[in-house]
Amino acid sequence: MSVVVAVDGPAGSGKSSVSKAVARKLDFSYLDTGAAYRVLTWACVDAGADLSDEEAVVGVLRSMDYRVPLDPDQQNFQVGSVDVSQMIRAEEISARVSSVARHPQVRVELNQGFRALAEKAKEGIIIEGRDITTVVAPDAPVRVLLTADEEVRIARRQRQPR
Repeated sequence: MSVVVAVDGPAGSGKSSVSKAVARKLDFSYLDTGAAYRVLTWACVDAGADLSDEEAVVGVLRSMDYRVPLDPDQQNFQVGSVDVSQMIRAEEISARVSSVARHPQVRVELNQGFRALAEKAKEGIIIEGRDITTVVAPDAPVRVLLTADEEVRIARRQRQPR
């Protein structure tokens, strides 16, 4: 079994930056769970699914051909043959992610997938995102909650590429 490091915290607290750096240093896999929700949101929008309809969103999730990048230096996200790495960071997608993430069955199925990836990691894996330390990997031997002042978080979010 691999070592799981669960990193949680509010938006803009540095979860991704810290998690990638630690993954590189330890030669661990890296999983950005927030990106998975963004990818699903993009796929739903692309398919014309009603984001308020849990069955429709779950249907897209179950049929989606999504490759999960686990290399902290190669975070290219694909749905089928389409590279959606830039598109999932667009404001249109960012504004809709919560509509997809609010569905209980979506969270259950994505969390199961995250846990399965953690079990397959060779040495270890850094899993970052919201609810990671409480829901996805509450028994992880290493659990980190990153925080930052609100001004710092806002500044970090404003500097992120769109």
